[in-house]
Amino acid sequence: MKSEHNSPEGLMSSQTTKLKAIISPTPILPVRSFSFLTKLYLLGYAIYVILLFNVKFDKALDWYALGLVFYGLCCLRSRHIDALWNTFKSTPALKVFGLSLLGLVLALSAATFRQLPQTSGLLSLGAQCWVPLALSIITASILMSTKNANTFLLTIFSLGAATIAGFDIGLYSQQWSSPIPMDVGNSHRDLADAYTFFLPFVWTLAIFAKSKFYRVLLWILIILIGMLSVGAGSRGVYIALFFEWLILMLISAFGVFLKKNNNEDKRLISFTKLTAIGAILGLALWATVHWLSPDLFYGALSRGLQVDDRMLSTWKPTILFISNEPWFGYGFGPSIWNAVYSAHQIQLPGAINFGGAHNWLLQLGFLGGIFAIAFTLCLIVGVFWQLRLILDNIQIDLPIQNAALALGLSFFTFYLVRGLVETPNWKPFYLLMTYLLYLSWKYKSSLQKK
Repeated sequence: MKSEHNSPEGLMSSQTTKLKAIISPTPILPVRSFSFLTKLYLLGYAIYVILLFNVKFDKALDWYALGLVFYGLCCLRSRHIDALWNTFKSTPALKVFGLSLLGLVLALSAATFRQLPQTSGLLSLGAQCWVPLALSIITASILMSTKNANTFLLTIFSLGAATIAGFDIGLYSQQWSSPIPMDVGNSHRDLADAYTFFLPFVWTLAIFAKSKFYRVLLWILIILIGMLSVGAGSRGVYIALFFEWLILMLISAFGVFLKKNNNEDKRLISFTKLTAIGAILGLALWATVHWLSPDLFYGALSRGLQVDDRMLSTWKPTILFISNEPWFGYGFGPSIWNAVYSAHQIQLPGAINFGGAHNWLLQLGFLGGIFAIAFTLCLIVGVFWQLRLILDNIQIDLPIQNAALALGLSFFTFYLVRGLVETPNWKPFYLLMTYLLYLSWKYKSSLQKK
């Protein structure tokens, strides 16, 4: 199915027009069906999402999220709680996901409580785990009562990407006007995580946006994300974004992973338009690499796929730490990693402390022991199992299917690809959880209509 507005009328079905009408970014926060207080909560949630990846707001945003949780509790009604509970019970996949997440949170909490009477770890646990979890559950419960939630989530994720791009451009401007080299204290790498996380959602909104003006802005944003990501100087970012662009183009051109009726065209973008987008993206990347930050890009590529430094200084030490505390781990805390590393330094000749495990699963093992790793593996199975159920249901609207694909791709590249060599921020996972619960509610509703 082509999503081109300028294609011949005979090639576009009436169903395409209806589907496009579902996704329209014209209202910035399309939540007309809510009361004023709930709209205010969702506006607050949008601000949280938009600022989440900027580390400068990290501490302030933790307290802001806590206040938002208390305010959100005042917006909850019994129908919201019933919808959430019924959604969790609707499929075996969601039961696996929910129980695994509960087990993971309990494992991390038990490990952190062992630090008492020190309480700094509990504050970190609340900021990284409890508060984002509560915020996700409250938001998902509220969004289940509106048809506009898919638009809302895609819009705020796209605004998040645009905001981070703005911060990134401001950072480049400061560096170009100062004698500080681009590769000293490279903050672009932290901001580039947002590009990896948000790109699939921006692409989805760009395909289904009703307004031509907004479609053009979103495609410009996608090109800009590619250009700005070059400054990250990170192989993990480059590999993750390459996977995303490749898979998104395959989905758009051939409808890969989409389930539709046999008489429906699966294409979302014409080959001509996709070729043009790819060419513009390629030229933009080439110009950025050769004229703006060649040292960062080629310096990252020159390291190839070698991970000897991580093996020596992060992965092997983390495995040693986990073997010494296999059941409970060490828990959260601002200085717990450094303390454990220093205590074992004599057993780590030649190793340098880089401040973390530089691997998502190993970091969770350090925090919560082997139980945390086991629960996380089960959680991953639950996520992709549920997404597979959503994609296999042809009764689901095409924009919802594409949102499910965007969610799965973001989770895969951010945590399973980039997470192989880095320790991704745990908080964005709860944004994906919010979206997953909403999509699961849509899946459950579609089954009831059969």
